[in-house]
Amino acid sequence: MWWPVAVRFLFAISIGLGQDAPSRPAPGSTRLGDYLVEPGRLSGVCGADKHGSLGQITQRIFFKDRLVTAVGLEPFVSPLNSSRLVFSVAPPCGTNEKETGAFFFDGSQNHPVQLSVGILEAALDVLNSLWSPDDKFLAVPANPMEFTLFNFQTGGVSNLSRRFYVQNSVMCTVQFRGWSPDGKKLAIALAVMVSRQGGRLADETELVSVNPATLRGTYIATMRKKEGWRTGEFAWLPKEKSFDLAIHPDLQGSLLVYAKPRSPLPAESE
Repeated sequence: MWWPVAVRFLFAISIGLGQDAPSRPAPGSTRLGDYLVEPGRLSGVCGADKHGSLGQITQRIFFKDRLVTAVGLEPFVSPLNSSRLVFSVAPPCGTNEKETGAFFFDGSQNHPVQLSVGILEAALDVLNSLWSPDDKFLAVPANPMEFTLFNFQTGGVSNLSRRFYVQNSVMCTVQFRGWSPDGKKLAIALAVMVSRQGGRLADETELVSVNPATLRGTYIATMRKKEGWRTGEFAWLPKEKSFDLAIHPDLQGSLLVYAKPRSPLPAESE
């Protein structure tokens, strides 16, 4: 089985709590896809949070009467597959980075799989947009410096923030922009701070199309704008049996957008 034993800590907690807490979902639990989620409550196993306060609010999550985690946070399931669950574990509930962050579980493995060190929280419509329409991948933009991609077929977690970091930039963050309608391509924005002549700093954003299966990127264009390429600034154009990422027609010819003579992507990403 390809699933790594990534969260032994969570599994140990779920066993240990069986002696001190009910082993079945508590009354008032709500159904979330194939799961039952207990109401949030102060956890007795988590340490102090970043403010020095004890008592992290967590939720126990069950799959067919099996305890998945006793310290869950912000759970959500795939709108395409109700067995696919993502939940987070706050830093106070782990002893190291391997025991906190965002995790994936679908009932077919013994342990959840860690997707990122940072927790994943956003509005539900944003979380739902992270699952690829072909039900093969999950984009995990945990924070501005940690954007990973999970491949359901291989079980691999790839760090796109590292792979697409623009060299010689002052700062670069990789941001999620959306999936193509067929799920075969992923749009990302590389928000880059660059140093101009004289030491002047400037912000620009690269639009990149990524093949999630090969992790190869295709540079599309650059916007003279901080964190650009929002909805309405790019488009997915039908091409044969797939879609191509392109500048939105309304921006064609705009001085805000230009194409660099050479791709700014790292060589290994193209």
